[in-house]
Amino acid sequence: MKHKKKDLDAIIDNATSGIRDEQIDSSIISQSATRVWARVTQQAADKELTSASHLVAVKNTGSINTMNNNTEQIRGCADVESLIPAYLDGKLSMARTLLFEDHTHECIPCSR
Repeated sequence: MKHKKKDLDAIIDNATSGIRDEQIDSSIISQSATRVWARVTQQAADKELTSASHLVAVKNTGSINTMNNNTEQIRGCADVESLIPAYLDGKLSMARTLLFEDHTHECIPCSR
């Protein structure tokens, strides 16, 4: 069954207007706002703690790119190269391992 673009647009318009016109209970909105505010506050506190820890690491190591022998932010080939020892020792987190492997598969100079 083929739908014409006009029919598909009408289906999408009907669905979006139904969502837009939906009435949401104010208690649900209030609970959601409370959860969002708690999450924002927690993330701000975590970021502040991370920044403080990073400053201590910089002060102790004299390097802005290192924290516990790992690159804090991966911004290019040099940062990826600094992760090689930890990668070979299996000490990278799963997320960093995925980023490392993706970079080395996609970046021609780093894949050599």
